[in-house]
Amino acid sequence: MFPAKIETFSRPDTTEQAATLLASAGQREVVPIAGGMSLMQAVKARVVRPDAIIDLNDIAEIKGIKEVASGIWIGAMTRYVELASSELLKGSAFGAISDAASHVGDRQVRNRGTIGGSLCWNYVAACVPVATLALGAQLDLSSKNAGAIDTRSVSIDDFIGAPMETSRRADEILRGVTLSGPRRLTGSAYRKWGHVTDSLPVVGIGVRVVLNENGACKSARAAIGGLSRGTQRFFDVEKRLVGASAKNPGAISEAFRAAAETVEIQSDTWASADYRKVLIEELGTSVSLSAIARAGEST
Repeated sequence: MFPAKIETFSRPDTTEQAATLLASAGQREVVPIAGGMSLMQAVKARVVRPDAIIDLNDIAEIKGIKEVASGIWIGAMTRYVELASSELLKGSAFGAISDAASHVGDRQVRNRGTIGGSLCWNYVAACVPVATLALGAQLDLSSKNAGAIDTRSVSIDDFIGAPMETSRRADEILRGVTLSGPRRLTGSAYRKWGHVTDSLPVVGIGVRVVLNENGACKSARAAIGGLSRGTQRFFDVEKRLVGASAKNPGAISEAFRAAAETVEIQSDTWASADYRKVLIEELGTSVSLSAIARAGEST
């Protein structure tokens, strides 16, 4: 496979430079590239035919994981391997991100792919968008307008659209992801099932719970991926998880079994709809119990 002709390749040092390049694109198709794990396959297959590519790999200001006043900030160019090994994320209220990044692709992909690239690509079967949606993250984006840099913050609920669609405008750079919310008595987890360890998820589920002093769930967020509608909130199971605890895993299983009847589930070459329902129940129960256990440890 050979890509169509690409006129220019740029490698800016700052988000302002990158935003300036995007703002001056005019009618040309200009594409920012992060890890390139998905984009380069699409370019080689001519599914995407950019006139120009802007490589974001030299922009240090959108890399890394750090504590901020509102929670934890993750730069858009942070690699999966960094997310998977971060002590700020592992086993915490935000552990779902670490879980998801630990099982994206193979070792090569985890060392190259980025959280920002995954969110902006928003593939129908992906791990990181599901975990990020379950956590209710905020995303910050920058663009160049009339010579000045404009920034805006958007919730992950508003950012994620149908598969391969987001609310990021063509002239915007995703700068980072902020994870916020309570940490005490709060835990999250993510798990996927694929045909092999490193494969894309046939079903992936992320759950975040906040417990009361008695160890029962008082609020929950949940997200699911691998279905025909792509990454989506699992609203029905969020309601059903309220009051659940580790003392009654059967009730959690029933919550996911019932909630599976409320979402559109397809049959395809990877799995039948009935098998996906089984996976939703099994994965959902496992993920919820992991999130509850982590919440119990965060007293």
